[in-house]
Amino acid sequence: MSLDNTTMMEIYPYGGLLAYIKYHYIDGVTKQSLMLMDKTRIVYNYKAKSIINKGIKDEKELADVMSRFGIGTEIKIEDVKKEIGD
Repeated sequence: MSLDNTTMMEIYPYGGLLAYIKYHYIDGVTKQSLMLMDKTRIVYNYKAKSIINKGIKDEKELADVMSRFGIGTEIKIEDVKKEIGD
């Protein structure tokens, strides 16, 4: 008998033989799915806050952000060779 199933221990935190039997033989997939959705720790009375998108201020700042991801940068083979030491 394996009691190291994390899904089983999330639904039945008391563990043991009864939890094993309920998880594998008594409770169906629908009931287990419902019990897992209830354990997702969702705050149901959450009040949505408005998200303000400030955006990019100018083209220079946009180019700086994009260059961090390697977009819009020009790589020369001489620079690469110099960097790796060839």
